[in-house]
Amino acid sequence: MTNGLACSPRSTAFLASKPAAEQPAIYTKSIENYQKAIELKPEDAAYHNNFGLALSRAGKYAEGVKLAQEAVQRGGPADVLAEAWLLLGRLQLR
Repeated sequence: MTNGLACSPRSTAFLASKPAAEQPAIYTKSIENYQKAIELKPEDAAYHNNFGLALSRAGKYAEGVKLAQEAVQRGGPADVLAEAWLLLGRLQLR
């Protein structure tokens, strides 16, 4: 049985669970999908956070920081904010 969280495209676990060889294509597609999701629902902090994660995994760290900051500014559920702060901290240590 698969954990639903790990299968959700909104989940950071989903992106991290893929083999290294698949990751570049996954991040490219994820970036496209999160851009569309933010256009449809710009207030969703989780979309901003996960978009930032996808960008950072694709090597676009400055853009990832910007999106993590936007996620924090938008607020939201505690788990989303915790992930956004964690991502922001990790990216600023780079």
